[in-house]
Amino acid sequence: MAQSIEKLRIGPKAARLSVALGFLFALTPSASRAGESGGQPGAFTQFGVGARALGMGGAFYAIADDATAAYWNPAGLAYLQRKEATFMSAKLFAGTDYGYLAYAHPTATKGTFALGVTTLKSGGFEKVDAVFNPTTGEPVSITQNGTFSDQQRALGFSWGREATETMSFGLSMKKIDRQLDSSSDSTYALDIGTMKNFGTVYRLALGMQNVFSQTTGDTDDKFPVAVKVGNGLRLFKDKLLLGFDLSKVQSADLNWRFGGEYWATNWCAFRFGMLAAPQIQESDFGFGFRFQRIQLDLGFGIHELGTSMRTSMGFRFGRSRDD
Repeated sequence: MAQSIEKLRIGPKAARLSVALGFLFALTPSASRAGESGGQPGAFTQFGVGARALGMGGAFYAIADDATAAYWNPAGLAYLQRKEATFMSAKLFAGTDYGYLAYAHPTATKGTFALGVTTLKSGGFEKVDAVFNPTTGEPVSITQNGTFSDQQRALGFSWGREATETMSFGLSMKKIDRQLDSSSDSTYALDIGTMKNFGTVYRLALGMQNVFSQTTGDTDDKFPVAVKVGNGLRLFKDKLLLGFDLSKVQSADLNWRFGGEYWATNWCAFRFGMLAAPQIQESDFGFGFRFQRIQLDLGFGIHELGTSMRTSMGFRFGRSRDD
């Protein structure tokens, strides 16, 4: 894949135009998912976070029972019992780093508040200066002019609370910043989500992402609205979790995710999943290890670009909310 940026000088006035040819569309786990959200503004906010959830194919919208609920579905924050911190690190392709950090703070009467940060960075893109003949349009000279990087960050403040004994509601306000060489822009967006429990076995989740968005800076792009439906099953006294999610991003195909988690023992779990948009784009699997209030998760994604690994660690601390 060509990683370069051209600065064109045309005519005596030497007008300069920067063109990024190495866009991250082919550098991320969802790069080949053009039918899902790849290539759209803020596409990296749709990739998913947490090695646990990604090991389940990202079918986590109706499960969302840890601090990553701040990202997946803020309504899930309502069911957290203890303070929780989690982080994820993933090494992707062509020197691309993907990370997530979150902290969730339950309260006795006002719901659970959470703060999360998602980052994506890729560097080493070559930058060149090209001088063109204004008559023929042929390049006269091409010289190297260093390198540049693409950096994106999403900062989210989330809140979730139980509305009734069987239903919860959540909101997430996001600020997404992008820096591509000397170009930058920022977007504010709002997500909403709900969950409904039907007994102790089945949970239904509904929500929308980017319900409201406003962008400033060097772009006229608008974040697409995404509608999500999640289904979660808890079987065998919560030893087996199954998730099935449907998502429709504006101007993209309907995509689905399916996955599961099985706790073979109290301290070890196996996970599996897949993502399709609508054909299968990625297969996933992973492992979880729990030691009292510390959990280590490993997730692996297999797709046409190769295999990527995600590592997460979570910490639960403090007294139970019910206490």
